[in-house]
Amino acid sequence: MNSSQEYDKKSNIVSVKDFGAVGDGLQDDTLAIIKAIDETYKNGGILLFPSGTYIISSDIELKRQFISTGVVSFKAPDNEDLSPSVVFYIGRRMNVSNVTFNNLVVKIAPKDNEQIYIPVELNGVNFLHSSLQIGQSRTITSGYSIRCCKFTSIKSRAFNGLTVLNANHVLIDNCEFQEFLNGIYIEPTMSFAASEIRILNTRIANCVASSISLIGTSTARLSKIILDNLVITGSLRDREMLKHGGIRAYFCNGLMINNITASTITDTIKLEACTDVKVHNSNLTSNQRASNIRATGCVNVDLFNCVFDRGIESGYAVIIGDANFNAQTKGNTYPSKFWRIHDCRFHCISVAVKIESTDSVFIFNNKFHTDIAKTNTALLWFSKEVTNGQYYNNEFYASGEIKTIRNDSSANVTNTYNEQKLNIIKPSRNDYISEPIIKESDSDLNDATSYLIEFQVNDYRKIQQAANSFDFKTLSDWMKSIDNATLAWNSSSWNVPSKKLGDIVVNGTVYDTYGTENFWWARSMLVIDRYNRLTCRDFSTPNYSSNNPLMIASASIAENAWQTATFQSPLVVDGEVYDPLPYELVTHYGWFKNLSARMCLGQKNDGSYILLAVDGKSGIAGCTMDQIARKLRALGCMNAFNLDGGGSASLWYKGKIINNPSLGEGERKIPAIMYI
Repeated sequence: MNSSQEYDKKSNIVSVKDFGAVGDGLQDDTLAIIKAIDETYKNGGILLFPSGTYIISSDIELKRQFISTGVVSFKAPDNEDLSPSVVFYIGRRMNVSNVTFNNLVVKIAPKDNEQIYIPVELNGVNFLHSSLQIGQSRTITSGYSIRCCKFTSIKSRAFNGLTVLNANHVLIDNCEFQEFLNGIYIEPTMSFAASEIRILNTRIANCVASSISLIGTSTARLSKIILDNLVITGSLRDREMLKHGGIRAYFCNGLMINNITASTITDTIKLEACTDVKVHNSNLTSNQRASNIRATGCVNVDLFNCVFDRGIESGYAVIIGDANFNAQTKGNTYPSKFWRIHDCRFHCISVAVKIESTDSVFIFNNKFHTDIAKTNTALLWFSKEVTNGQYYNNEFYASGEIKTIRNDSSANVTNTYNEQKLNIIKPSRNDYISEPIIKESDSDLNDATSYLIEFQVNDYRKIQQAANSFDFKTLSDWMKSIDNATLAWNSSSWNVPSKKLGDIVVNGTVYDTYGTENFWWARSMLVIDRYNRLTCRDFSTPNYSSNNPLMIASASIAENAWQTATFQSPLVVDGEVYDPLPYELVTHYGWFKNLSARMCLGQKNDGSYILLAVDGKSGIAGCTMDQIARKLRALGCMNAFNLDGGGSASLWYKGKIINNPSLGEGERKIPAIMYI
């Protein structure tokens, strides 16, 4: 292609070769490419890369569509066995296909960290010793498609193949990953920033840490994740380095794992603090001292039509428990509960399924195969602290007499081959509200009068909420129309100019007053979920496009919310005082200096709730957010939230207001309350 062909002014196509790029794989083309990019910005043109290998020695950002002819490669200079460091930024919406990135970090995000909605489609792209990073650190984007791409690290395995950061609606389809730290690594840093992610028809091999890592936190969870038709092969090298194995999932809500064929040395699937999980139609093999599925603190899990293959004595096919050894999930407050293991086949030398600290587990219609010479314990082991368990219609196959069941949970178990049942029922704690309510002048809270109530409900539905943005009422007036309640308190704040609540969940249903969101006066949330656990969220991106709504209420429903309330900041998260300052949820003055009346709700690890109210007046008397956060942590709260305070702080007990709202000025009309 000659110069006149390469720079076609009539069609407005700008060729990088017209600005000095050579594309021979030897000469540095960085400056020439930057000049060509600048020209496209001036004239609105399209950038053309003719066939060749273009050497890039420093960061480059593209904010316009580019096209290529023939075989095009972008390559950074060789840096031996180090991870790539030169960044190729794709800073605007575009489709990228049939190119190769060699020794580069490709980031689908603006170089200057501006917040912009930039869905990108990649099709048939080859990442050779290169990584791909999607999304931005302080905003949420969505709408990415990664199809038919190949990721291969030929040297160092110290970096991830594909990293997804704060992005919803992501499709990864028909791709290959080989020789990385993590093949696919998804870690949101904000609430509601990892939803509707599908990984389909993909092969992942020889990754040091995990093939797929889904790393949520208590406040930044993943939801509606589908993994379907995957082939995973664990690393066969560096066995002493291996930690996780196949699929690692922390704090995922609504995780579907289907049609997976996986063989790993360490744990094939590791679940921690996950809810609503399905593992169906999969063939899982693990070796060493590992398990096919290892789960701690997971609720509502269904294992169906899977084959579990264990070829050595140590480890288990499935182990369920509550041991929180991992620092990332040690604050998880979910118990292991509501498990179903059915229509599966187990091929094991030792224990197939070990269950401990689990409530409501059902094991039925399974087939267990074992080698009698190696079965020293039992194929099905109820280890300890199992409640509400049943097993029946299981078949056991061996060459001689074996011990099929081991029960260390004090249950009367019969060892038969059909209609086998294990019923272990232990009494749960009774509902209560602590009496008398502790009212005191609290030295930890500037000698302000505080009201401390602890209560327990075994059924989450006993915590009710009422809300109405169009009819504010005092708490006393709210309670006139509510029967059989004992305790009530104010909940969400509202936007004073518009008199609207942020979108919340009320009794399991979305209460939507905005449609597209505009609620940055209240950027965090209390969540009480259908498993009777209180946790917190923060959605603290400084800006968010009104045409790309966050939809916090519907996102909360996806995370099992029963009740939510919005206001400024969490107080305690995972047993530690929360720091809202880096996320600008509140100012330094607002956290450490501002005195006010407070209304706070927290929960201890045993499931009991702490309701703490403090009398005061905004800017004049009461306590600071930092003081009450430390108080709630000292009271044993794992998670706690600062509900609306000031003149809204109202506490009702057995028919009357018992605190002193606004230090004698009386009750304020409010739009939302909670009660039991």
